[in-house]
Amino acid sequence: KDSKDGDPKDGKGKDSKDGDPKDGKGKDSKDGDPKDGKGKDSKGGDPKDGKGKDSKGGDPKDGKGGDPMDSKSGESADMPPNPETQIAKKQIQEGVKEQEAAEKKIEKDDKQGASEDQAKAVDKLKQAQKKLEELLKQLREEEIERLLAQLQGRCEKMLAMQIAVKDGTVALDKIITGNPDKKSSRAEDQKALELSDKEDEISKEANKALTLIEAEGSAVAFAEVFKQVLGDMNTTAGRLRRADVGEVTVAIEDDIIDALKEMVAALKKARKDNQEPKPPMPPMPPSSGGMPPDQKLIDMIAELKMIRSMQIRVNNRTTIYGKQIEGEQVPNIAKVADAKEKEKAVGVRKEFKDLSTRQQKLSKVTEDIAKGRNKGQ
Repeated sequence: KDSKDGDPKDGKGKDSKDGDPKDGKGKDSKDGDPKDGKGKDSKGGDPKDGKGKDSKGGDPKDGKGGDPMDSKSGESADMPPNPETQIAKKQIQEGVKEQEAAEKKIEKDDKQGASEDQAKAVDKLKQAQKKLEELLKQLREEEIERLLAQLQGRCEKMLAMQIAVKDGTVALDKIITGNPDKKSSRAEDQKALELSDKEDEISKEANKALTLIEAEGSAVAFAEVFKQVLGDMNTTAGRLRRADVGEVTVAIEDDIIDALKEMVAALKKARKDNQEPKPPMPPMPPSSGGMPPDQKLIDMIAELKMIRSMQIRVNNRTTIYGKQIEGEQVPNIAKVADAKEKEKAVGVRKEFKDLSTRQQKLSKVTEDIAKGRNKGQ
């Protein structure tokens, strides 16, 4: 029984997770004495000894091999203790000692000595508070930078994908309008479905980005603009599924491209602002709990610019629908005989209704910003 080298039950496996042959156990295992449980198997990292799973190779089963842009910002479980944190901790401990010393002197009726110790305790705790505030500010800036970089990467990826889909839509529309009956063939319907699938892929990326924005919580207007862009992506995918590659579909794709370009520009500016030196924080009033407010992901001016652009796009879309629909009215579905045309009419009715909902949401977000009700204010 004693000759089972590297048996994890012997309690030695935990001490050699890194599998380093230079861990100081090599000298004891030269003679291969089975009694010490440190035989030659301890050097090789035999998978039977339970050490293989601890390797740093990144087992795909551990869930760490996915999209790096999906990683949660702010994760630093394996980071060493921050020196600033250690300083603040020491100051707090010193403050506690001064408080205890003051308590003992009060018991001895040494009011003067107690008062001095209390003053020292207050000073130490103030120093600790300042250190912690500086540390929190630094951590917030680092968290913001990681998140902004992730969002910028996603938006740039979506922008490239959307431009490719739009180019495909324009090319397909040119082919269909060149047909004698101006209608799509089976091959062209299939090509439109492929474009729709690509648009769905862009929507998936947008959903991931929106999840990051909503989890962060401070960029409420930015999140709403993102939702509306996501809605446009879903609308585009639906239109492409029915091979509707005409003027309105291309206009919606152009709106998505313009919105993504604005987002990339806003994110780049936010990253630049975040990296610039900040002025020292003024002391916080007691009513605020002594802690500074969290830095916002996107500043208010950038959010308002995006809302204004989205408002212009809603207005332009309404005008486009008005030109496309005879009499500037939503078509009466009951009077549409052709199956494809009926499907198109149902889609247009839904899109027209969606514009009204968008207008309401934009108005609400703008009002919330004006009244300071948006989170992060």
